[in-house]
Amino acid sequence: MKQLIILILIIILGFIVYDFYKDWDRFHAPEYHYSTEAIIDQEYHNQDVVMMYHDAITDLNSFIKLQWTANDIDVRLPEDEDLKTTLAVKHYSQKLARVTYLEQKLAQSASYKANGWNNQQIIDFEINHSNPEEIKAFEQKSLMKQLYNNHWENSQRIGAKNALIFEIQKNS
Repeated sequence: MKQLIILILIIILGFIVYDFYKDWDRFHAPEYHYSTEAIIDQEYHNQDVVMMYHDAITDLNSFIKLQWTANDIDVRLPEDEDLKTTLAVKHYSQKLARVTYLEQKLAQSASYKANGWNNQQIIDFEINHSNPEEIKAFEQKSLMKQLYNNHWENSQRIGAKNALIFEIQKNS
């Protein structure tokens, strides 16, 4: 009889521990902060875009935590396929797409600035070019203009050599 009571108490204690663990797990979500390896342009010509990017990340992280704590849904790796989970994952995907779009825009601007562009050139480019073929042509035109300007500065010396002359001779 004594052994039966001990077994029942152990089973009850197991349920209590499991309940505490579920509550603890619910309010201690796994690492959910969005992070990226992309280098973004914090000095982008439109600071509203930078603010929207940071707000979108905050919104995304808050949504992940809210879904985990309030609804017990991990939107990044959902376990269920019920309607509530599906809607939460869809909403998460939309928020993540917004963050990714803004991040790519700022990363592209950072890469342009690494190539020597300034904010005005980026504004002109964004206004006038939207298709990938135009982007490549614009980059080539900018490179040729930069090489030409460098050539003009260095052309004061007789026998001067530079990248523009080399490219012209190579393509001839």
